[in-house]
Amino acid sequence: MKWRIYPSQRGRVNKLVRRRCCCYDHGNCILLDDGETHRCVQIISRSGIYCNYFRRAVLPSDSELYAQIRDQNAPFVEDEKWVAHDREYYSFTITSETLGVYKVAMYVTVDGYLWTNAFNYQYLFNIGEDAASKIIKYAKENSTEAEYEPYQNTIVGKITEITDEYILLDDSILCANPDDGITYKILLNDLRISRYAESGAIRVGENVQITYEGEIDESNTIDSAISASDVVISGGDVLILE
Repeated sequence: MKWRIYPSQRGRVNKLVRRRCCCYDHGNCILLDDGETHRCVQIISRSGIYCNYFRRAVLPSDSELYAQIRDQNAPFVEDEKWVAHDREYYSFTITSETLGVYKVAMYVTVDGYLWTNAFNYQYLFNIGEDAASKIIKYAKENSTEAEYEPYQNTIVGKITEITDEYILLDDSILCANPDDGITYKILLNDLRISRYAESGAIRVGENVQITYEGEIDESNTIDSAISASDVVISGGDVLILE
């Protein structure tokens, strides 16, 4: 099994090969010698630990480097019946523009497992009790109280235009001064929202509530709307029609 390494670790790995591996001989591997010389697999590897002998017998001699590489290569666990709720765990939400995820889940259990659905599928890793305790300890010591942010946000207003690509929604009906209203552009780039417009479930002139994920950009455009509901606005209150 290959262990992934980072470029910053490669120099230390190669130094271990040259200085502490008894099978290393001027760039070649004695274990692979079958009458002809063969290059050391590990010394020419750029991104991982490929030599099992090196991983088991040599790498542990540098305990710090070994721990780093071991912990960043937690084994994947295939267990469809695994649930965090059967054990003591801490839950986190992950939001990252770089990864393209918004409020996905991550569980870290005291007995050393990490579960997440951050990449559209469920993944379970055995990170070990030591790594789990470090994550939990760091979270406890560095967390700060934050205001509750709903997983899904909503806006309410009157539909002023529907095209094949977007809906325009004016929220001035909720403002004491209509001039303070904002017109939002809701993109119909997802079947979950476009079906409302295509089926005629929502029409120009109707008051609706749009549910969306993520954030509204600087141009008041929403590109992650997921549903629409007819509403009645009465006395400043929004009532969703059943």
